[in-house]
Amino acid sequence: IGQDSVLRFVHNSFSRPEPFMVEPDEKSAESDDAFHFIGYVPVGNKLYELDGLQPGPIEIGEVKDGNWLRVAKPAIEKRIQKYSQKEIRFNLLAIVKNRQLVYEDEIKKLTEKLATGNCEEGKVKAAIADFEGKISSEKAKHQKWMEENVRRKHNFIPFIFHLLKELARKGKLDDVVEAAQKKAEERMEAQAKAKQK
Repeated sequence: IGQDSVLRFVHNSFSRPEPFMVEPDEKSAESDDAFHFIGYVPVGNKLYELDGLQPGPIEIGEVKDGNWLRVAKPAIEKRIQKYSQKEIRFNLLAIVKNRQLVYEDEIKKLTEKLATGNCEEGKVKAAIADFEGKISSEKAKHQKWMEENVRRKHNFIPFIFHLLKELARKGKLDDVVEAAQKKAEERMEAQAKAKQK
C-alpha cells in the first residue's frame, strides 16, 4: 500500500504543516508503539490480515457461508486483548460502498419495480422518498467532511504566532498563559481522579 502513489498522496495531504523539524529520539526503544492500520480482507474463501508492519498478508482462516466477520471477530478481539494492557487506544473502521451509491441503486430498483406495475405503488413511492432523504443526508455529511478537511489541512501557525505577538504587545499574554496553565492542571487532576475510580 505504501508504494501506491495515489494513496501516498492522499495520506500525505492530511499531514499537518509543521514549522519546526523535530529530530527523532535516538534513545527510543524498538518496542515503542507504532500507530498504523491493520485491515481484514476476505479473498475467495480465505480471510487475510493486512498489517503495515508485516512483509505480506497473513491468512487468518477459512470463510464459510460468506460471513467473514465471524472469522475476523476473534482475531480482532485477540489483538485488542494483547495490547489493551498497554492502554493503546483502538479505532474500528469499516470500509463500505458509498452509501449514496447504495441508495441510488435501491431507487433504481424500486423505480423499475414501479414501472412494471407489479407492486403496491404507495409503499414503493414512500420507500423511494425515504432513500431520497437518505441521499440528501449523505450529501450534507460529505459537505461537512469537506469543510472539516479544509480546516484540518490549513496551517494555523502564522495566525497563532501573530495572536501571541499581539497579546504580548497589549500586555495580556501572561494572563492568557496563566489561565491556560490553570485549565491544564484542572484537566490533569480530573483525569487522575477518573483513573482512580
